[in-house]
Amino acid sequence: MLLQQNQLSPTTTTRTYATGTENNDNENVFTDPVAQKILTNAKILEVFRETISLMEKKGYIDTSDPKNMSGNISSWKLMKMIADSDFKAQAARVQQVMKEEGVELNPGDLLRLSRLYNQYIKP
Repeated sequence: MLLQQNQLSPTTTTRTYATGTENNDNENVFTDPVAQKILTNAKILEVFRETISLMEKKGYIDTSDPKNMSGNISSWKLMKMIADSDFKAQAARVQQVMKEEGVELNPGDLLRLSRLYNQYIKP
């Protein structure tokens, strides 16, 4: 993954971030180490299933409709979901379980996983 650094002056902090402009044809969900940590961990998969079940129960997604499972949530539903106390608690639980299982995502990981999702999973 390519990294780009910004530095304005000697007194500023250097920030490094993933640019997302690289094209790695070898990236896939089967070889990505973070994806493999997630996909092979029963506790993480279970908490993801619970989250999907909650989102479906609350009407944020419809698992019978592939269009709604591919990230096409309306802005209104997204705002309602973010404000929902049950969803907030579940999101905190996902974060806690992932941390307990040794999976911590940085912005570069999220960018790469999003790209892999769009490439291999999203219809």
